[in-house]
Amino acid sequence: MSEEPGQYESETVADVIRAVRRSRGLSQAKLAEQLAVVSSRHTVTRGLVARWERGQIPRAEYRQWLSLALGLPPDRLNRAADVRHQESHRNHRVRGAGGTERQGPPALLPILRSRVQAAILATALLNPDEWFSLSQLARRVRCSVTAVHKEIRPLLEMHVLVDRADGAMRLFQAATASPLVAPLTELMLQTYGVPEVVRAELSRVRGVHRAVVGGPWRQRRSGTPGEFPDVVQVTLTSTGAVDRDALDRAVRRIEYRLRRPVSLRGVADPAPVGRDLSRQVPPGPAVPRQRRRAVAAPEPAAPTAAFRPAQALIADLLASGRLELAPTTAVDSRTLFAFADRHLQAAETTEAAFPDAAFWLIAEAVALVGRALLRVQGLAPGPTADDARTCAQVLTAQFGDRFVHVERLRRRARTLHHAGNHVTTAEAAAALRTARALLASAVDDATRATPYVGAPETPS
Repeated sequence: MSEEPGQYESETVADVIRAVRRSRGLSQAKLAEQLAVVSSRHTVTRGLVARWERGQIPRAEYRQWLSLALGLPPDRLNRAADVRHQESHRNHRVRGAGGTERQGPPALLPILRSRVQAAILATALLNPDEWFSLSQLARRVRCSVTAVHKEIRPLLEMHVLVDRADGAMRLFQAATASPLVAPLTELMLQTYGVPEVVRAELSRVRGVHRAVVGGPWRQRRSGTPGEFPDVVQVTLTSTGAVDRDALDRAVRRIEYRLRRPVSLRGVADPAPVGRDLSRQVPPGPAVPRQRRRAVAAPEPAAPTAAFRPAQALIADLLASGRLELAPTTAVDSRTLFAFADRHLQAAETTEAAFPDAAFWLIAEAVALVGRALLRVQGLAPGPTADDARTCAQVLTAQFGDRFVHVERLRRRARTLHHAGNHVTTAEAAAALRTARALLASAVDDATRATPYVGAPETPS
């Protein structure tokens, strides 16, 4: 399923060069050699090709040589160059009501100073676990590296983003520990995060090939001022029969996460079920109608004081912010399960010599198991919540008391900060056995877990 995309559907020069070069099995250096032969200019180097793929627009003569070296029609590169020029202008300009262009903030979120800054925040805050280089941000934002570098400095000064060095490269990530990040993330989710939420939820619906967000949201995303998009208009393209139940669940999750209704287009209603005259049962003796007897339902057992239904507990945690909805991605859950298994393998090798370190690895592995099982259901601990406690509460209510170990092991690991607290080899070995059993149980539970779509309404 393709991403949303208004202007993102058009390919830029960087996209064309990178895609065609890779499809032909060429490296940047090999392409530079071919261009040097075609153009008879030995100044064409790998660095120049790399700059083109980072967003720099090649001059007209270079585009002609690229079309020869890559076997492309010249018009395709020229159109892609025009798209890149338009995006570069649109990143810093909006169109006013009178039709004249002026400098100004993005129409989708006018409290920010530029579209580049808004796109950087959306990329970093909506993907808090990823690190991005300047060139990666430039490709995601569709602008130059210089513009990204200019806009990222105030975000670092405000501690909205953090950076680290990886060799000669600087990487940037959302500063999840900052108190400013949680409200900013909610703002970006309700504005620039709309297509990301739609894509993540609808990508798991069988039969849906493509989803495009349109209406007022798309107009304001392209820079046209107008009314606030209080309804999310989504146009679907299907490749066959659409799973209506899964589609309804996905729409309810989108409405819950974006706090506004969703209007779907492009999905036909199921055909009415009529009488199939070719398969009628031949007439026979009629079965006498039986008299219905009302049977009183047995009285339900009163719940204990400590019992809380899982759906109600999840709804309360979502309302309090200790739990939030996240994309239901099975790939992420498998990755977390794999990380947990690696932690346990490392704990096995260090258990005898360093039981304290092994216990830390075991506690972290169990926490990863809990997060993975939540991710299968489209849930994640909130930015201000205690991960281990939240996971333990939800999973214990759903799958049983064995998941209380998620919080107990984390609590025991925290006591190791104090001097004099140590873990014995026997305690580490017992914790390792518990973690192994919990991992196996969670992998099995994940095959039966379904995305959370909200607590059922209580009949009035």
